[in-house]
Amino acid sequence: MPSVKLDKPIPINPAKNIGRPPKPSTIIRYYQANPDKWLENAFGVQLWEKQREILHDVWNNRYVAVKSAFATGKSYLGACLALAFSHLWPDSVVLTTARTFRQVRSNVWSVIHSLKERARIPLGSEFLQTEIRLGPGWFVLGFSTDDPGTIQGIHPKSGRILIIMDESAEIDAAIHERIHSALMTSEGARVLHIGNPLEPGTIFHRYFTDEKLGFVTHTISAFDTPNVREGREVIPGLVTRTWIEERRREWGEDSPLWYSQVLGEFPPTGDDTLIPLSWVK
Repeated sequence: MPSVKLDKPIPINPAKNIGRPPKPSTIIRYYQANPDKWLENAFGVQLWEKQREILHDVWNNRYVAVKSAFATGKSYLGACLALAFSHLWPDSVVLTTARTFRQVRSNVWSVIHSLKERARIPLGSEFLQTEIRLGPGWFVLGFSTDDPGTIQGIHPKSGRILIIMDESAEIDAAIHERIHSALMTSEGARVLHIGNPLEPGTIFHRYFTDEKLGFVTHTISAFDTPNVREGREVIPGLVTRTWIEERRREWGEDSPLWYSQVLGEFPPTGDDTLIPLSWVK
């Protein structure tokens, strides 16, 4: 039985359920097929269209990679995925990781705790600093890749596991391989790589260029976001037109930083490239 308490279920469609509330099992199946609706009803989350598209691709595909401009809501989406996957799939495991523990705490997990405070329904789960406990063998765990021993022996009995690799471009290729080989063994396994595109030739770059790896890929440009499209702050915290114009004046449109941080694209390489962008970052 999922952790979400459904003694007072949220109606799926009140107009169709007058006089006969839907069964809890029916509600669970509906939300398992529509996690964005669960996030909306449970926390008031309103994902913008690219976030919803990525959410559903992670839900339905084993390997997903997202390269993104600065401040497009990718860590926010990671937090939403962690909450929805863990609470909607009984006996599941969600792992969130980044290169440093500071990134683990300040990116995805800061959003998780913020959303928890906005919960509209009892979640039935225990929240710790970088862990959520839902039941025996049923949990969410955040850890840094400088402690790779954490990933050993994690095989949920349901076969459902989601790995969210935040700032994936900064994580060593050996860790990528170790996580894929050790944790993606079941049919219900999912992995999401999200990060800024820093330089070509990396394992993160291969996810977008090597079709044999089987990744569903997404690119989020700053120009895709609601704030930039509409020229006003639609979603607080997302990138704005003002920031883009400041970076245009500071960096210029030929700068590797412009490609990576504004366009969400890997910078072009050439003989005049002396210092990789990942070193600068």
